[in-house]
Amino acid sequence: MKKLFTAFLFLMAMGLFTTANADEFDNLEGITPAQKEQISQIQLVYKQEYNANETKIMDYTNKLNQIKQEANHDPSQQALLIGAYERNISALKSRQEQLKQETDEKYKSVLTEKQFQQYLTQQIKVENAFNDFLKK
Repeated sequence: MKKLFTAFLFLMAMGLFTTANADEFDNLEGITPAQKEQISQIQLVYKQEYNANETKIMDYTNKLNQIKQEANHDPSQQALLIGAYERNISALKSRQEQLKQETDEKYKSVLTEKQFQQYLTQQIKVENAFNDFLKK
């Protein structure tokens, strides 16, 4: 239960920081309404897929922890289930990285080079603030 609550808090914090990212597009030099609309659509699709993957990762992690704690499974059956859940988690995490790269490429196609660099700088600031939050 504690792990589920921690995961929920993590997702809530990510949602808050993702919302902050949308506001940061306003700060990009010379961003046009058309660019902002395109970026908002790209970000919406990214958030939906990222959150869906994150939910699946949490589900597989919970199932993995449950299987590890259960003693009523045959050891070979348990090993198969553990391996399958770990592969699924790994594949979803890889997909999230790929999704981030694809989204950045889409941002590059909409923004000027200078705007994209400003965006990356802002992302670093948000990540640092989030990491500081997690340390507390």
